Amino acid sequence: MEGEERGDPLPQDPSGWRSRASLPASLASLADARPERSVSLDTPWWLQPSRSPQPKTRYQLLSGGSNGSAVSAAPRHPSMELMWRQSPSDMSPDSKARETPTGSRQRSPGSRVEDLLDHLQGEVEVIDNKPSALPLSQPKKAETQDLLRSEVLLWTTPDASGMSPTSKLTFWGRSDSISDERMPALPVECSPESAAPVEAIELERDLYAFSLAPQIGCLAAFCSPVISATAQLAVLYFLAYQNENMFEEGKWKQPISPYWSLNVMKVISIAVSLFKVSTELQNAQQLCRSLLVGRFMDTWRLVAGWWSLSLQYSTGLCVLFVSLSIVLGATSCVGCFLKIFSVFIIVDMDNLAVRFLDGMMFLDFHVVVDPERLQRYRRKRGTIRGLSIRLIFMIMPITLIVASWIVSMYFNTTPLTLLAFGKVDNLHAPKMINIGGCCPPNMKLEHLKGEGLAANVSVLLLAALDTGDRPVPPRLHWIALDSQAEPIVPSSLQVLRGNDGNNNAAFRAGSAQTVRSQAYHWMEAHVKSQTSTYYKDLLKQEKLYKTTEPFEGSFLISGIQAEFPTTYTVFVTAENPHSRALAGTPAKASLLIPACSPFCESCELSGSHLCDPGKCIKGTHYHQGRCWPCVDHCESCEFGAAPLDFGVVNLTDSESIPCDYGGCKDGFGLHAGRCLPCKVEDCRDCYEDLAVCGLCKPGLGLDNNGTCQQCGGPHCRCFEKGGCEECENGWGPAENATCVECADGCSTCPVFHTKCKECELGFVLEREQCQRCVPHCRNCTVSGLDSCDECFPGFGLNMLTMKCNPCEVEHCLQCNGDQRRCSVCESGFGVTPEGLCQDCGEFCKECDAIHDCKVCQEGFVSLDGLCLGCADRCGNCDKAGPAKCDRCFQGFHVTQEGICELGATQVAHVAHAHV
Repeated sequence: MEGEERGDPLPQDPSGWRSRASLPASLASLADARPERSVSLDTPWWLQPSRSPQPKTRYQLLSGGSNGSAVSAAPRHPSMELMWRQSPSDMSPDSKARETPTGSRQRSPGSRVEDLLDHLQGEVEVIDNKPSALPLSQPKKAETQDLLRSEVLLWTTPDASGMSPTSKLTFWGRSDSISDERMPALPVECSPESAAPVEAIELERDLYAFSLAPQIGCLAAFCSPVISATAQLAVLYFLAYQNENMFEEGKWKQPISPYWSLNVMKVISIAVSLFKVSTELQNAQQLCRSLLVGRFMDTWRLVAGWWSLSLQYSTGLCVLFVSLSIVLGATSCVGCFLKIFSVFIIVDMDNLAVRFLDGMMFLDFHVVVDPERLQRYRRKRGTIRGLSIRLIFMIMPITLIVASWIVSMYFNTTPLTLLAFGKVDNLHAPKMINIGGCCPPNMKLEHLKGEGLAANVSVLLLAALDTGDRPVPPRLHWIALDSQAEPIVPSSLQVLRGNDGNNNAAFRAGSAQTVRSQAYHWMEAHVKSQTSTYYKDLLKQEKLYKTTEPFEGSFLISGIQAEFPTTYTVFVTAENPHSRALAGTPAKASLLIPACSPFCESCELSGSHLCDPGKCIKGTHYHQGRCWPCVDHCESCEFGAAPLDFGVVNLTDSESIPCDYGGCKDGFGLHAGRCLPCKVEDCRDCYEDLAVCGLCKPGLGLDNNGTCQQCGGPHCRCFEKGGCEECENGWGPAENATCVECADGCSTCPVFHTKCKECELGFVLEREQCQRCVPHCRNCTVSGLDSCDECFPGFGLNMLTMKCNPCEVEHCLQCNGDQRRCSVCESGFGVTPEGLCQDCGEFCKECDAIHDCKVCQEGFVSLDGLCLGCADRCGNCDKAGPAKCDRCFQGFHVTQEGICELGATQVAHVAHAHV
């Protein structure tokens, strides 16, 4: 901050002396921009000069037009830096005696004036003779020449006292430049009749005060604070929303630590951060004062200053808030101090940038004070709209931080977490199951017509029982990643935000609800091996149904069709919707997506972008190694089934096969090969005319006008309105033309609901009534009620007692005569000589005994009881043998070498013309 030098104003003297007010605009602006350092008792405390020693500086000469606006800058003459003394006539005899000889450091005023005139005249000649000497345009050079000539005239015109007017001008110098290229600014010794002092404010050297430097243009003045604020806020954002600043080790971070030493360290770190950020707010406070009392020749510079101030103040508040949050979230004493170093770097970013620019541009960070605005500022006692500047820039930020601190401690949640997610807690957090590798999310491929391939994911998890023994259904959050390499495991917070382990957006992300589940039933459906062992471990380790309860959720991931085989990895976590507690670790599952033909379930034999025969989903037709979709709302279609007027058809990927007769879904009728909705309400089939129903939905009868009307009662089948000609299966006629459910064990009672015609399995018909057989008996028609003819799977018939006993052999269907010896095994298993059931072997479909396969899977041939593969894309090789082919898949043909190669791809339907 620069000072001022007191003195009397320059007199208005017709003899040639000109006061400062009468100087040309260019010299007046020069005087404003070049004040000398001094101290005034009347100067406010914030305008007092710096006590630092005078550094080396080279001043800037500002030349401008008559309106006083700065146009360009040229290096100041060294002659302007000379020390001026009083004239010899004004010196005392003693002082004259002490005058040093010519050539010493203190030269006579006459010689100094001559040196000054030589320099000024030389500058004009340089500009006249060498236009390229100064980097100025031609108009600017002319203005500079006029300025220098006016200075020569001014300096050579004496007043009545014999002193040069220059001795009455006060030039202010810079106080903090450390450039070695600049000459030291020496103070000017002025007489009591010197000009009125000029006051100036020295600003902090940062990118926010950068806009007030006179060397900076309009665009740079507005853009520089934006660049600084954007950079600082970007660093703050990435620092604030790092996963480890809010969630770590499976738990939300909380400001209150159970260790008193860590809490004390947090208080100290917050105080240090506040002290550091307060320096930035003090710089903003100084910038605000300079805008209130400063003299600005251009209105846009004043606007740019207020724009910079608003950005600097807002950035300072953000730094305070983020520093408070990251310090409160620290989990160690050392971590507290390490985190505040990032705050120091953010605060000093703009200072470092300006120091770099100042070394190249020699920027001036002084603002000249306007006396009128200064008086107005003093009358208002330093307030803005009634608010003290100190209140705005110091007390209000401190109050905001203290309030944020109190709110954070009250909710026991860090400020950033509170702002992003609200109040959070770690109570009653759900848990993803991971017991010895069980039970990860189950993923199954599905084909969605019109959407392509999708993955259906089912998840089993545990929710903690609260005090009311009524657990809150957790909410699932999931992400899906498609990558060849093993992905980094994200945290539960990253999954909640839809990001992967690198904080990048996931390929797919979403949420799903959960419902209560039966854990054993879910394991039977999705694990299928060691279910009993896993379930016992779940009961023991997780205290199932004592402190936890199982829930399950499912969701669909669509649009995962890939050009090449791709592994999709899914991470799933759970959240307690009341406490916002997250599962400690997300569950993981992976699924390899084959690059099969669309609507294909398997292409292991045919290869990529093709499909195996019989592996097309419902609603599509297999042809030439691909699955061709039927038209919309059609369940069955086939080449050649279209009407005769279709002619030749060349199928493309965007086309569909016309529907077969009777292949439309319920509620649709076939019209010109397409399935269109019936125009009759509640109509099941309108195959002849869309406006006339041929078959109504169950419970409705067909009226004479072709519409569907209600039958006489529920579960009735009628052919006209109000009738009940027959009942649905499991229901029989009763009085008043109604339908009543058949008796227990009866499957069909078409005459009357109490008179049974056919019984369910495990029952025998006697006198139109169904009687239950012995336990586990499937059929007792021959032997009667007290005996059994055939047992249910898993039970064997004891030939002595004629009762069903459970088999003790795994995968056994029948064990007649001995519970420990199996006679018939499940499909894919064969009976060993010991009476056990063992896997038939790879690619074997049916076998009576192990190592003796009777029927192999398609594409394989049985040889000596083993299944060996045919040639690729081969459906049968029973005659040709392994690695050869007798019949290739459709679209392929057998070569002379006995292998399959791709044939023609076009399909033609030849229409038969009517004769």
